[in-house]
Amino acid sequence: MRSTITLLAALLLTPSVALHAGEGNNVLPTASMGTFTNPILAGDYADPSMVKVGEDFYLTHTSFRYAPGLMIWRSRDLVHWTPVTRALQQYDGDVWAPDIVYFKNRFYIYYPSLSKTHGTVSIHVISADRIEGPWSQPVDLKIDKDKRLIDPGHVVGTDGKRYLHLSNGHVIELTEDGLAVAGSARKVYDGWPIPPDWRVEGFCLESPKLLHRDGWYHLFSAQGGTGGPSTSHMVVEARSRTPMGPWENSPLNPVVHTDSRLEKWWSRGHGTVFEATPGSWWMVYHGYDRENLALGRQTLMEPISWTPEGWARVPAGVNPARPIHTPPLASAPLPPLERSDEFAGPRLGIQWQFWDEFDPERIKFSSHALVMAGKGTSPADCGPLACMAGDDAYEVTLEVEVEDGVQAGLILFYNPQFYAGVGITKECLWAGERGQLKKNRPMKSSHRMFLRIVNDHGDVDFLAGPTLDSLTKIYNSISVRGYTHQTLGGFLSLRPALYCAGKGQAIFRQFRYRQLE
Repeated sequence: MRSTITLLAALLLTPSVALHAGEGNNVLPTASMGTFTNPILAGDYADPSMVKVGEDFYLTHTSFRYAPGLMIWRSRDLVHWTPVTRALQQYDGDVWAPDIVYFKNRFYIYYPSLSKTHGTVSIHVISADRIEGPWSQPVDLKIDKDKRLIDPGHVVGTDGKRYLHLSNGHVIELTEDGLAVAGSARKVYDGWPIPPDWRVEGFCLESPKLLHRDGWYHLFSAQGGTGGPSTSHMVVEARSRTPMGPWENSPLNPVVHTDSRLEKWWSRGHGTVFEATPGSWWMVYHGYDRENLALGRQTLMEPISWTPEGWARVPAGVNPARPIHTPPLASAPLPPLERSDEFAGPRLGIQWQFWDEFDPERIKFSSHALVMAGKGTSPADCGPLACMAGDDAYEVTLEVEVEDGVQAGLILFYNPQFYAGVGITKECLWAGERGQLKKNRPMKSSHRMFLRIVNDHGDVDFLAGPTLDSLTKIYNSISVRGYTHQTLGGFLSLRPALYCAGKGQAIFRQFRYRQLE
């Protein structure tokens, strides 16, 4: 009898049993199919948007002020992801919260961008016949810019008409080709009334993601704010018989929410719900790891069940911080993003992005080396070349060679005001933090040096030496735990980056990224 009770208790803690208890036509894998642990994409992969085409799943996310932007990932099992391309091959301002769509054999990505020149928000669309591209040039949909609407969510009506839902409960009809609007944006949804005693950043109705199921259009929105208190963000659901409303809020809201700062994942929200296989429903969304806010908002996934009344919910017993049964898909390990780089050329590796510009003319490749032209006077204004960090502890190592008049090196970059790292000129080593690199010690008859940064859960060391075997610490150990949105704003993350400032050029070789325990 005890073994029966123990088995029943164990089963009740699994998502599969919760789904089999009369909550709809969901099918989740059994324990024999294995488990995964969040995040499914580690690093600052905020605002995820998902589409399934055949047996492939494609995902993209916010680019911020980095370019090229709109990385597209592919997976067959929703756990292993490989990068495919960067769809936005130009700088288009501050790019947020895209929506990736497949309609009539063509891919579309709708995204908002903030112009740093004019301070205006625009909704753009790019499209392609193949996921690998080539992707079109951005088309400005010219949607009521005075309303500053963001976060597009595409949906097709049963009559074949196309609509774009936007922040603050707005919707606008699109033309048949999806490349222009057919009218003005109208407000059709007021959001879910957040209880007044909840600790949130604000109302912040955004991130509309839609699906059609059993005669209902389901609208999943983010509310509460994404970067304030740990309990701010959430995903709420509403439904309607038409894409235009009227919308009825779910009695189960919120579908996803961080209830306490004691939880591992904070500010959970911005969700896309999708069907992986018939009856197996899931949500991808983002959240901060409370132990490492500097990594930014990471992509998480949870199963979704449907109640007999037709509302979405997370099955009882599912905890995003604990192992979750994998989707009922064949395991398909794919090559992950490779952060290390031999600079073999002829093009920039997919892991790299420029800050606040896209200027591939600044770089060229020569004998397994990246040659970069200098710009500006420091990491603050030279357009650093960054890659995404994905671990709580890691080290990055690089060989740097400089010409006269150039300072170049290796930094951890948050924004132009806050970065930390080590660099060289022909005359001396430089090192520092909080956006201040200062002369550290004279160079000894060399303009070439190996540099290393060790980030051990936010505690950072800088090392330099003429060879890899002679690396020594050259600056005080520092903490970068405060290099976060919660402290500095901007919704950004701390990223390893190369920089080259001044007039002349620097040569970079053997970039190594290594995860530490």
